[in-house]
Amino acid sequence: MIASRALNRVRVEQNSVTISCLERNDIITVEDLVLKTELELMDILNQTLPETRSSLNEIWKRVAPIPTTALEMLEEEKGGSFFIPTNLGEMDAYLKGGFKTGSITEIVGPSSSGKTQLAMWLAAITTHTFPESSVLYYDTESSFTPSRLLEFCCFLKLQECGNDRSLALIKASNCVARIHVVHSGSASDLLQKLQTSSEVMLQHKVKLIIVDSIAHLVGQIEDQRHITFKLGQIASTLKRLATFYNSAVIVTNHTLSSKFSTTSELVTGNGGGAGGGDGFGLSSTDSNEFPLLGRTWAHFVNTRCTLSQQTLTSFKRMESGEEFLQPNRLITITKSPMCQVISFQISINSQSITAQQQQQQQLKKQEQQEQQLLLLQEQQEQQQQ
Repeated sequence: MIASRALNRVRVEQNSVTISCLERNDIITVEDLVLKTELELMDILNQTLPETRSSLNEIWKRVAPIPTTALEMLEEEKGGSFFIPTNLGEMDAYLKGGFKTGSITEIVGPSSSGKTQLAMWLAAITTHTFPESSVLYYDTESSFTPSRLLEFCCFLKLQECGNDRSLALIKASNCVARIHVVHSGSASDLLQKLQTSSEVMLQHKVKLIIVDSIAHLVGQIEDQRHITFKLGQIASTLKRLATFYNSAVIVTNHTLSSKFSTTSELVTGNGGGAGGGDGFGLSSTDSNEFPLLGRTWAHFVNTRCTLSQQTLTSFKRMESGEEFLQPNRLITITKSPMCQVISFQISINSQSITAQQQQQQQLKKQEQQEQQLLLLQEQQEQQQQ
């Protein structure tokens, strides 16, 4: 990350002329500077050897990472802006607040498991939670649906506005306006757009970067060696943006059934399965499914969440006792520095994504509202009689 840092981002007051001179000679990044010898730099800067060494020492002081103690990091985290919440009940509690900024979180699952919907939900949550911040959403499959995003934002704002739908729609539109969608058709195109996103990150105060999906782009690359190299470039760039701008990164990834698995790095890494207890794969309940991109990519991921296919859960209405089936999905935290492997049932409905416990509470609240409405209608009818 340090090697790719642009020299014009290095604040060296005494050497602004030096930086400009280096840039005119195509020395743009720290890596470009390191590859030059002192004699070459003396010629480029037109300086003596002591002067050149003095200029370099000043730059190295600004570039070298400053050690931070664990206590200082802990105090910073208490500020509350270092996590992107999911609003999925106990899941945030286990993750100590949500998905951590400065890290890469991967959402893995088979087709139609809800990966894109969860990505859009997290985008809505971010603009709702951080009113001054934005989201940068890279759509590689043309699956982004703005109307669905607006539904999520309206749901969040409706709770805030006391069920005033007109006011909620205005506030939701403001949230949607802070989600910047970028379409990308290839891995090289995505990498180029990520590498040139610094101005957007600063201008719009981007708090969350979403790539939906990473596997779709990489799957278009035929050369196996090129896949690993390109993945490393994309992951390093995402990590640099996350760290430098204190943003969270969410990427979606597909799974492949074990019956189609090969020794390809794209599927399982080095011939072995990516699942089980190695910290890379899915939960034991989905042991027949493997995340794409393999072990090389898995090492870049800090947190991995796995979505399962839809299941049906039986609920019973409080008053009538009537039973009905509610579709649910299972989300499992299979890799995290914050907690152990644990699963949660969630429901993706017409307005939101909720945890099972939240869902039951909402159903109970809805029933109470229906009962109050019926009672009000009965009172009105009695008064008319």
